[in-house]
Amino acid sequence: IKIRKAHRQLKMIIVADSLYSKQPFIEELKDQRFSFILVAKPKDHKVMMKHLHDLKELRGLYQLTFTDEKGRQHLYEWENDVALNGNKNSLKYLS
Repeated sequence: IKIRKAHRQLKMIIVADSLYSKQPFIEELKDQRFSFILVAKPKDHKVMMKHLHDLKELRGLYQLTFTDEKGRQHLYEWENDVALNGNKNSLKYLS
């Protein structure tokens, strides 16, 4: 990733859609010391979504809820160390 060469010490967070949430790209982000937030759509990450669904049914996921100034309620759910895919060398990342 060229930006790391130009800014070696700058702390950056890479944000990308589901097209980029694949193991080779994630490995490159980690190698280059980037923090990242990537979208993972159910149709693109079936193994991971199945695992999350099973965990949610079994014991629930971590949750954060809040109500904004317009009275809308927001619910965020996540799990740590979820395998990206079903491969034996699959990366695990925060969901």
